[in-house]
Amino acid sequence: MNKLTAKKIILFGIGEIGENALNIFGKENVYCFIDNFKSGCNFCEMPVYSFNKLLKIHKSFDVVITVGASSLHEVESQCNKHGISYVYFNDYDLSNMPIGDIEIKKKPTGKKIILFGLGESAKEALRYFSRHIIYCFIDDNNKNNFFHGVPIYSFDDLLQIHENYDIILSADENELLRIKMKCEDNDISYIYLDDIIFKENYPLKCFPNNQIFQQFNKKHDGERCFLVGNGPSLSHTDLTTLYNNNEISFGCNAISKIFDKTPWRPKYFATQDRVFFKSFSSMLANTEAEYKFFPDLDDFHYEFEMDTKKIINELSQGLGKTFYIREIPHYSYHPLGFSNDASKALYLFATVMYMMIQLAAYMGFKEIYLIGVDGGTVSPINNSNYISEKHHFYEENDEWIQQFQLNQRFRSSEWVAKRVTKAYKKANNYTKRNNIKIFNATRGGTIEVFERVDFDSLF
Repeated sequence: MNKLTAKKIILFGIGEIGENALNIFGKENVYCFIDNFKSGCNFCEMPVYSFNKLLKIHKSFDVVITVGASSLHEVESQCNKHGISYVYFNDYDLSNMPIGDIEIKKKPTGKKIILFGLGESAKEALRYFSRHIIYCFIDDNNKNNFFHGVPIYSFDDLLQIHENYDIILSADENELLRIKMKCEDNDISYIYLDDIIFKENYPLKCFPNNQIFQQFNKKHDGERCFLVGNGPSLSHTDLTTLYNNNEISFGCNAISKIFDKTPWRPKYFATQDRVFFKSFSSMLANTEAEYKFFPDLDDFHYEFEMDTKKIINELSQGLGKTFYIREIPHYSYHPLGFSNDASKALYLFATVMYMMIQLAAYMGFKEIYLIGVDGGTVSPINNSNYISEKHHFYEENDEWIQQFQLNQRFRSSEWVAKRVTKAYKKANNYTKRNNIKIFNATRGGTIEVFERVDFDSLF
């Protein structure tokens, strides 16, 4: 098999494989793409040329085939017929690729991470990564201090320990080249912060297991449960039906506002919306439930918004057993994930229902029924502004409405609707592939992603 020679690279084939190759090699090391059908355009901000162009220039470059199996034979035949040497992108162990002086941009391996560099980029890294996977910062000017509770070590310290960690460059632009060269001069492999934040979600494998949380793994294997929303259709008589039939259920957010009308109480309770923690933490603490699940408020991106220590103390002293779940951040330019291991972390996105569905799947439930999940502000049909009386089973006072209006001030109902629909579709796709059924037993509403069932027919 041919090997790369440290010349600039031509990628033969656009698409997902070509984009992955470009991300690995780096744009500075790639000359262009070649494609048999889409020449004359740009792909990932790189020019796309025809095969005829390749015939004229291939001897000056390393050619890497980046097409899928369906096109591979055709591309091989073209290259072989015209004496064009090539390598297969998928044949290489990319973390150890022998390609001369070309810089390889590695991907996270699952080790804990070291962030090299302080400044605004470092703050962005703290918002992105879980506290549990950050070992330290490196910065010679601030060594032996702390940055938002994370220890800062020197470059000499890094030389002794770098092989045991993923090194991520978190310096601001004016310092980035200097520390990049410093790493390369000392054979320290590194990853650019932007290549993680803008290219991919930090993988689930990078989060350590939460041993305490593993007690819930397959705890209800093969059983059914009900996830109870706060929509206007929610009826206390339906909840009493759940109570009379000893059904296992999850409640969320302001569900305690209905407790005075029914003996029903959820076994599990969850909240993820920051507004509840910032403004209604006492209500969450006093909600009756055997187990409660909240995001890990001790993580960095919550510290920037609220007094997390005070809130954690209040929640931990409240009713029920409280568990804090690590969060995998999601950005709009990433594919949305669905966690298959809640003991590591969950994707918290758009709606608390998405959080609860991941929890229910982890616990082993095979039938999941939604009630009180109407749509409200997240309805693709009703894109009106926030009017609380139309969106929940309870009426809200002026303070309540004001807090949610402040939280949503930059977000249209249509924007929220699209995100929630995206979450439900992702949950539906995952559960179908894993033999889990989700049914919408809500009386009315506008959520049509899941199969509808009549609530009364279930008993």
